Amino acid sequence: MVTCPASVRPGQELLINAPPIRRARSNRNIFGNVGGSGGSKRQTDSELDLLVEALADKKKEVYDSDIAALIDNRIADTADHWQLVSLHTSAGTGTIPTATIELQHDEQTICRDAATGDGPVDAVFRTLERITGIDARLEDYEVRSVSKGKDAQGEVLVEIVVTGRHYHGKGVSTDIIEASAMSYLKALNKVVADTQINEGDG
Repeated sequence: MVTCPASVRPGQELLINAPPIRRARSNRNIFGNVGGSGGSKRQTDSELDLLVEALADKKKEVYDSDIAALIDNRIADTADHWQLVSLHTSAGTGTIPTATIELQHDEQTICRDAATGDGPVDAVFRTLERITGIDARLEDYEVRSVSKGKDAQGEVLVEIVVTGRHYHGKGVSTDIIEASAMSYLKALNKVVADTQINEGDG
């Protein structure tokens, strides 16, 4: 059973506004060699097509490197217990960087919380820790471009340490803060999965 932070009222209705997704610039099957076979492969292709459509809505041009990054990010997906639902940050001169995040746990409970930090990325990391209940230490943080152009996708790689164990996460997005949230949440999900395995062995 998941208990949300105290700042979230039980039964509170959360309204999530998602931007419309336009059709991608190409309808060819670019994921023919990804995934398994049969129904599971078709489902995987459909999910990847939606990711490409969302990316095409953000970028003027979609390059092969963009597609490769999406595929790589998708293949790296595991059975994550926490999923990112929404993310909002505020920062600027004379203001305190703040992040407000909604996470969904195992397709059931939605939790929302906020935190401040030394910058918007730090605020995001602290908020994710508050919601998941995991106290982590950031060991490494790396940002690199994986495609071309002004609206290029950024890839964020993180390494965290929890109770002496190291966990890695990766996120890809045209928004570096969103990519940072995705990568940190991926690492935290690995902590959750590792904890469950250890409890099962105990």
